[in-house]
Amino acid sequence: MTQQAEEKVGAIWRAVDVVCDAPTLLILESAWLGARRFDQFQQATGLLKTVVSKRLKTLVDVGIFYRHQYCERPPRSEYRFTEMGFDLFPIALMMLKWEQTWSDQTGRIRISLKHTACGQTTEPYLACAACREPVKVGDIDRKPGPGADAATGNYAKRRRQAGLKDARQAPTALFEEISDIFGDRWAALLVRAAFMGERRYDGFLQATGASTNILTDRLKRLVEKGLFERVAYQQQPVRHEYRLTDKALDIYPILLCLLDWGERWFADDLGPSVILTHKPCGHALKPIVCCSACGEPVDRRSLELTIA
Repeated sequence: MTQQAEEKVGAIWRAVDVVCDAPTLLILESAWLGARRFDQFQQATGLLKTVVSKRLKTLVDVGIFYRHQYCERPPRSEYRFTEMGFDLFPIALMMLKWEQTWSDQTGRIRISLKHTACGQTTEPYLACAACREPVKVGDIDRKPGPGADAATGNYAKRRRQAGLKDARQAPTALFEEISDIFGDRWAALLVRAAFMGERRYDGFLQATGASTNILTDRLKRLVEKGLFERVAYQQQPVRHEYRLTDKALDIYPILLCLLDWGERWFADDLGPSVILTHKPCGHALKPIVCCSACGEPVDRRSLELTIA
C-alpha cells in the first residue's frame, strides 16, 4: 500500500485504529476524570510508564491532546484536550450509559449527570438532529458512500499490555466491560460489520480484513460476552451465523458516534464511507446527544458530573 493510499483509508477505519485500543481508552477515561499530567495518567491507569508515554505521544500526534507547559524550571508539561479531543465526548457519554446499564457495578464508582440548562438529573440518549427522536437500529437506512471502497486498514501490531485487567476492574474504572470490547479494534470492527448486516463467517472476513485465526478468536469471544448469538442456519454440513443480542444492539449509539467523529476528523476527498438516513423523518442522520429530562441537546459545558 502506497503512502497516498494509506492516507485515504476510510474514516471509520482510522477512527477505530486511534480510539479502539485498550491503553488509549484508559488514558482517555482518566483525562475525562481530570488527569492532566504524566504521573496522574500512570497512577490512574496502572499502565507501564513506557506504554503511557507512547500512547500520550500518539494522542498528541493525532491531534486529540496538546502539550501545555505549566513549569519552566524544570520544564514540565501537561496534556489537554484539543477541539478534536473534546469532540470525543459524545462517545464517552454513550460508553458510560452502556457500561452502567450492562456491566456489574458492584463496588465501583457511579457517575451521575446533571443538565444545567434544565436543572435535572439526566441519562443522555442519542437522537436525530433533524427530528430529536431517539435513534433506533431499525430506523436507520444504510448505503455505501463514495468513501466505502477505502475499506481496508494498515494497522500496526499491538501487544496485549500487562495490568490491563486490573486497571479495568479498579473501583475508579468507568469503562470496564465496554473498553474490553472497544479496546480491541477487531472486536469493534466485527460488531460494526454485524450492524451493517453481516452474519456469516465469510462476510465478516471480507468486511474486516482480519486473518482467519483472529476472526475465529474474536467471534468466539463476542459469543462468550453475550454480544453475538451463534445460530445454525444449515445442518448438512453444519453452518452457523452470528446474530446481535439486545446487549449488542445497545452498542449502536457508540458506533454511530465513533463513525460521526471519524467522518468529521478523518474524511478526505473521497467523501463519507456510509450514508445514513433516519427513516422516520427522512433526513440524513446527524447524531446528537440529548437530555432525557428535557429533550434538548447536551454537551460537555452543559453537564455537571458527580461521582458517587
